[in-house]
Amino acid sequence: MNAKTILKVLLIFLFFQFNNLTAQNTGQVIYNTILESEDFTEFESKLVFFESKSLFTFAYQIKESESKRESDYTITDNNNAELKFDIGPSLSSYRRVYIDNEKDEIISTGHYYKAGTSNKCTITESTGLFNWEITDKSKLIGAFEAFEAKTSFRGRNYTAWFTYEVPVDIGPWKFHGLPGLVLEVTDEEMGVQFYATQVEIPSSENISINKPDEGKHLSYAEYAELRKNFSNEFIDLILSKIPRGVKYSYEVQETTSRSIERDY
Repeated sequence: MNAKTILKVLLIFLFFQFNNLTAQNTGQVIYNTILESEDFTEFESKLVFFESKSLFTFAYQIKESESKRESDYTITDNNNAELKFDIGPSLSSYRRVYIDNEKDEIISTGHYYKAGTSNKCTITESTGLFNWEITDKSKLIGAFEAFEAKTSFRGRNYTAWFTYEVPVDIGPWKFHGLPGLVLEVTDEEMGVQFYATQVEIPSSENISINKPDEGKHLSYAEYAELRKNFSNEFIDLILSKIPRGVKYSYEVQETTSRSIERDY
């Protein structure tokens, strides 16, 4: 075999290797999702990815009638009468997480409470949020050999299972930074659960990944500050509606502990 033929064979080999790698970096995953914040209702979420970018959408097919959640705050008076306030939009209307590994950024949609209303916003933070510890445990998830990794993040302790067979460092929600696609994530209290049910690589559908752009743009620090100030502002608003002279005691039961992110 002469040098020209060897070079030709090598180029063909590299071409197919490149195409195979590109195919592995393009696809979509459907996750069965169970969240404490949504009263443990099961629904489907979708992750799509193309090269360095990914977009995760909660409840991408959930019906509006099925996406209601409990009030975030309950105020109880002396007669044990309860006033409940739903101060956030439904799950399907605001939760998307976009990751661009080349630009080291995570952009997610959310909401904050201000002046008596709930407002949509877009939050930007950097990647590299997770400090993973990969263990020696493995198991099969579908056709994939998956490996265990553990981390703690914003008030919860997580166990994830990822596969080296799909060499992309992404997963459901904000989970990223492992040397392979994350197929399963649960926290130790089972208040956050993601289970991959369909993995399609490459995707048979045209993948569209658009950066979220809703409402006010905030850094994560700005968003965290708004969330921290939420309680006092909300209580002041409710108390301002009570007529003068009316004796009223209250107890606020916050359910932020049910959120994915407990600590801001």
